[in-house]
Amino acid sequence: MHRQDVTAAVGPAAAAASPGGVDAEVILPSIMPDEFADSHAVELEICMRWFSSDAGQVAKIEAPLGYTNVRAHALFHRDFLRKQQAAAVATSAQTPINTARRR
Repeated sequence: MHRQDVTAAVGPAAAAASPGGVDAEVILPSIMPDEFADSHAVELEICMRWFSSDAGQVAKIEAPLGYTNVRAHALFHRDFLRKQQAAAVATSAQTPINTARRR
């Protein structure tokens, strides 16, 4: 499957996953994060804690497809979070700061 085929289905997070137009395989999680409603920083942190937990380490060995599913879910949260952060930086760069003192 080519990247552009997947990008149409999942939106901007997939496009950010492989910059430069290089064909890449994107693994879709069974539950896609909601770009608008999810708290991406919180959910990414939960996933990261699970990866290093006993349950995550056992899943990595005994249920690699489940582990890969959680990883794919976490990567979409990471990409959405980066997109939000970039938008915030762009917005703050456009807002002029008035440093002149009032008299």
